Amino acid sequence: MSLLNNILAWATTDLTLWQRDAVRRLFQKEVLNQQDYDELYAMLRSAHGLPDPQNLQPVPLAQEHLPAHVVNSTPVVLLAMRDLKHVNRIAPGQKLEFAPSGMTVIYGGNGSGKSGYSRVLKRACRARDLSEIVHPNAFDAKAASSVPEAVFDVEISGHASSLKWKQDNAPPDELSTIAVFDGKCARAYLDTEQDVAYLPYGLDIVENLGRRILPELIQRLNTEIGAINTDASPFADLLGDTAVGKMIASLSAATDSQMLTALATLTDDETNRLAKLDKTLAESDPKTKAKALRLSAQRIDGLISRIDSTNAWVNDAAVAKIVAYDAEAEAAFKTEAIAATDFRAGEPLLSGTGEQAWKNLFEAARRFSTEIAYSGAPFPYVGSGAQCPLCQQPFDQEVARRMQRFEDFVKHDTAKVAAEKRTQLEKAGEKISRVSLEFGLDAATTEELKQLDAVLLQTTQDFEKKIEARKAWILVALKTHNWNGVPVLDRDPRTGLKSLSTNIVTQATDLEKASNEEQKKVLEAKRMELRARTSLSPRLKAVMDIIQRMRIKAKLTKCKDDLKTKAISDKAKEFASQAVTAALKNRTGH
Repeated sequence: MSLLNNILAWATTDLTLWQRDAVRRLFQKEVLNQQDYDELYAMLRSAHGLPDPQNLQPVPLAQEHLPAHVVNSTPVVLLAMRDLKHVNRIAPGQKLEFAPSGMTVIYGGNGSGKSGYSRVLKRACRARDLSEIVHPNAFDAKAASSVPEAVFDVEISGHASSLKWKQDNAPPDELSTIAVFDGKCARAYLDTEQDVAYLPYGLDIVENLGRRILPELIQRLNTEIGAINTDASPFADLLGDTAVGKMIASLSAATDSQMLTALATLTDDETNRLAKLDKTLAESDPKTKAKALRLSAQRIDGLISRIDSTNAWVNDAAVAKIVAYDAEAEAAFKTEAIAATDFRAGEPLLSGTGEQAWKNLFEAARRFSTEIAYSGAPFPYVGSGAQCPLCQQPFDQEVARRMQRFEDFVKHDTAKVAAEKRTQLEKAGEKISRVSLEFGLDAATTEELKQLDAVLLQTTQDFEKKIEARKAWILVALKTHNWNGVPVLDRDPRTGLKSLSTNIVTQATDLEKASNEEQKKVLEAKRMELRARTSLSPRLKAVMDIIQRMRIKAKLTKCKDDLKTKAISDKAKEFASQAVTAALKNRTGH
């Protein structure tokens, strides 16, 4: 049994998981069927990163798959097979006995059950050939799904024991020490010269791995590899001195798919850039065209500047400032009105005294006194012979006191602040009322914008109307002091105009370069890059498909590392030299 343990140790350390699964199968059934090879091939591919729809997992050779280790002092003697169920047409309750020593001859006519017993023996015990399947009674429809089973009577170290066997279950370890040999097993021992060769149990397992399984799988592998089309010649037109051309020339399993996808994905700006390069490089007089474009860009920049100026008068910040002026003025007026009421409460005065109309009258009287009647004298002038500038009656002491009181009231901070805020608000309203907020879209500018970008022209015209609408709203709000419902200034055209101006300048720059041979080559190289990327874009999927096939092919090729037979053959020779000792050769006559 040391050879089997050596094989197990070797498989555990030197073989891959799927190879260890193959060795397990060889121990369990000797001759593999089509399904075994299909599953082993699937596990080989899976081990190298290729998908397996069934997700098969290897079951590596382990100690439990080897025959039980029974020492010489505890031999297992087969005494009988009995109680066979669902084995061909063998009747229930039958028993086949074996002599504990010597030879037992089993005989009977055709169909008596000899082959049925033999098949069960080969399945339950150890046999080189396991190609024959134990079937239930083919003439009994109810037995079609039944599982064959049997009971073996054995003697272990002089003690009788009964062992149960059931098909598709691991047989009892004790039966694995019993070898079964028939005509089919004999063919497994014959070499190519029809000489019976002795092979210690287990050694042929290693040889069959290298002689049968690996060659079968390499044949399948080569067939699959040969069927994969990785011909990149359909993309030969993409070759060239561009990033796309270089990637196509070096297509392989290692090609960067993300980089290729990025090359095939053009932005709108890049698509527009290609169209402009085509137009630029086709220009017959690039210098003259460049000059005209720069003038056009200057006119657009001027329009942007005018929009900046007009917008500053009515933008949200300007509105907030005027609203603040109005609020401050209203607050000052209310404070002034309270002060006027308090002012009239001191003595009987005419209604409205201290209010704005009265202040205007008083201010007029001051100017008349200081500028004409008593030029250069302080106001109110109450000197000898002084007269009231309004009624022109001589001042008595009481009238002079009242006039001074009026002067003090007018000069008071409350009145002064109210006057300042009123003036501030009035000036702001006057400025907005007088300012022109037109963009200067004359016929020539309008036509030029229409040719360049008709949608942007319409947006600009609409924005001009919105500016005017907000101006009108501000003037109304200044009178009503209702600042709700400010008109919205949306779809500002300046961003689009700036982009248009930038593009025009870029075109002009390109045209200027196109007039220089060296710089023209740079533009042509850029155009070639963009054209190559444009050509790649609709064929990206086809290129990605071929890269995927290359990756599959590379992984399949890597599978060949697991199918090299030399190491297996060398190990088989090593095991043979260890197992077939000189004493064994002498005993077998070799």
